[in-house]
Amino acid sequence: MRKGRGPLQMSMPSFVPPGSPLRLVGGLPAGLLTVLLPCVAFAQDAVTEKLQHGEVNWTERSVIATGSGAPDLKLQNVAQVRLAAERAAQIAAYRNVLEALKGVQVSAGKTGEDRLGEDRVKAQVEGIVRGCKTVDTRYFSDYGVDVVIKCPLDGALGSVLLPEAEYKPPRMEGEKKYTGLIVDASGVAAKPALGPRLYSGSSLLYGAETVNPSFLRKHGVAAYYGSVESAKKSPRVGNNPLVVRIGSVLEGPSDLKLAAEDLGKLEDIDLGFLSEGRVAIATGP
Repeated sequence: MRKGRGPLQMSMPSFVPPGSPLRLVGGLPAGLLTVLLPCVAFAQDAVTEKLQHGEVNWTERSVIATGSGAPDLKLQNVAQVRLAAERAAQIAAYRNVLEALKGVQVSAGKTGEDRLGEDRVKAQVEGIVRGCKTVDTRYFSDYGVDVVIKCPLDGALGSVLLPEAEYKPPRMEGEKKYTGLIVDASGVAAKPALGPRLYSGSSLLYGAETVNPSFLRKHGVAAYYGSVESAKKSPRVGNNPLVVRIGSVLEGPSDLKLAAEDLGKLEDIDLGFLSEGRVAIATGP
């Protein structure tokens, strides 16, 4: 008997042909494990978006994808079969991350597919994705392998995908009363994006343009939460965030307009926290 390697250890049963319904991993049917994993991978109130080739967690701001490697039973021994399958799975996982990124909303009217259509952006993103972390490797009884790759949306990846914008600092005068901003977008059809925008009337209040480039690279524009209460627990917005409500979604699904009755909350206060990207968006159920 040969033991599987990696995070999920298992004893190797008798050989099971590829495609068999008895394909096992860690003592569970592979299909069942696939269903269970997302339930334990993310916080209960996280905002996640399932895409064709992967999933985006907008709360922790990461994209995750799985690649599968089939066993080549013509190779000389089990070790060679397993290694070849693992390499194939990793390549497939990288490819699926790239495909998943195409479905990510970057900003109003622009998706990851639009950005990856630019040769310079595509080359940079491909290089960044190859450096992303393998967070799980699953070895199956038929000698096939699944590899799970996770890439942070912040840092280099987010910087490349977001179109360049001239920094326009927010108002930094007035009472320093709040440590961050929570945008209550529950009840409106807001779509998570790398570069959401918040409007006060017809004026841009917040977006990638208002975040200091060093903070933008580290933390991105905003994180998304399933409720205002969850957003309040985020260290991103500090211990005394201001909560404002959204009145409507503009033409772009990630562009949000403040409710008219909340406009007064922003008067006469220092908005310097916006330059540090201290914004959380609560999408609601």
